[in-house]
Amino acid sequence: MKYSLLAAAFATVILVGCEGKKSLDGHPMDKPPPSAFAPREAEPDMQEAGAGLADNTAATADSKTGAEVITDAAKSAADATDKATQNVVDATKSTAADAANTAKSAADATEKATQNVIDAAKSTATDASKEVDGAARRAIDAIKGSK
Repeated sequence: MKYSLLAAAFATVILVGCEGKKSLDGHPMDKPPPSAFAPREAEPDMQEAGAGLADNTAATADSKTGAEVITDAAKSAADATDKATQNVVDATKSTAADAANTAKSAADATEKATQNVIDAAKSTATDASKEVDGAARRAIDAIKGSK
């Protein structure tokens, strides 16, 4: 009997001390604020949208047979494939043209660099030849002067 009264008192304290679950904004979960049930301004009207879709589908289905629908889908897929192929061809042509232009620019730059090296070598050779001639003249003059 003692323990049953103690258990009953303990259960009462525990049950009274428990609060119901609350949402993140502090409202009890079993009674959300009234705004939770109010329609949103941006909420779409699903009945209206569904009715329009059903009308379009029904009209399309009534006017075409299954074979026509499949033929139209195949034509659409073929058109999309042709367009994608053309885009790839155009991109490839553009890339090839860009690569050709880059190669031509590289060849031009190589030719110009080669010409610069040749010009520098000629200039150096000419300068060296002049110095050799000058040294030879000085040597000749020195030999003539020593006689």
